[in-house]
Amino acid sequence: MPQIRHIQIGYKLTSEEFSARDLVRFARAAEEHGFSFASISDHYHPWTDRQGQSPFVWAVLGGIAQVTSKLVVGTGVTCPSFRIHPAIIAQAAATAASMLPGRFFLGVGTGEGLKLKCARKDLPKPFRLSGRCGREDSKAIAGNTLRWKTPAFTASHTSYLQS
Repeated sequence: MPQIRHIQIGYKLTSEEFSARDLVRFARAAEEHGFSFASISDHYHPWTDRQGQSPFVWAVLGGIAQVTSKLVVGTGVTCPSFRIHPAIIAQAAATAASMLPGRFFLGVGTGEGLKLKCARKDLPKPFRLSGRCGREDSKAIAGNTLRWKTPAFTASHTSYLQS
């Protein structure tokens, strides 16, 4: 007989569809209704004009931290490259982790041209940098000092310590 494994059910907070206040309210409701985690999209621009929303995910995470106590929350996904410098993502993630102790995760990905071209038109063959940036962001969240350079970004003597 196959072994039954523990399953966690999460809630998706779609920032391209709802306002910041609604997302905070939905996160609180997700915790109250027993969801173990929530993933929030990090979109600079909605997929369509009809969706019409795009709150800054890092501010929304601060609001969620204030109204929840058990819900694990993280980005799904953040692209640490051309829209926001990886060092800024590391700082934001470390801040979120300090406000959501033991309850924050940073999901990183390559991003999408539709979202990134809003901030930068001359996108190079991107997305090779995201893996490196994600590893460096993880080191920063862990409280290590960073010193690294890629063709597109430089960070040195950078440390984000959790309180």
